[in-house]
Amino acid sequence: YINGTLIPELVVERGKTYTFIVEGGTNSNDLSNYHPFYISNSIGGGRLENTDDEIDEEIVYAGFENDQPIAVGRLCQLMETESSENTRESCSDLQTYIDTLETPASCNSG
Repeated sequence: YINGTLIPELVVERGKTYTFIVEGGTNSNDLSNYHPFYISNSIGGGRLENTDDEIDEEIVYAGFENDQPIAVGRLCQLMETESSENTRESCSDLQTYIDTLETPASCNSG
């Protein structure tokens, strides 16, 4: 998510400085909970799980140095509660469900 939007298209201007707060995890041994942020020309992303050929074709503009991710941060995941589970089972609106998820205290600091 960026500003509340799942997988948005970003439009950036050369010469401007941008700041991102990255909350995608720091444990590179746990790829299901490790999502470093980077900007590239790839439509699909997923550089850490791509084939060598896919990596060779991708141009990375920001977020990697010496082929290692540098834009990483704590893992902050919304947690399902009993209330949100009930909402998930009965609603057809994704935002309504998301609004019922709980933010762990560790995500509120730092």
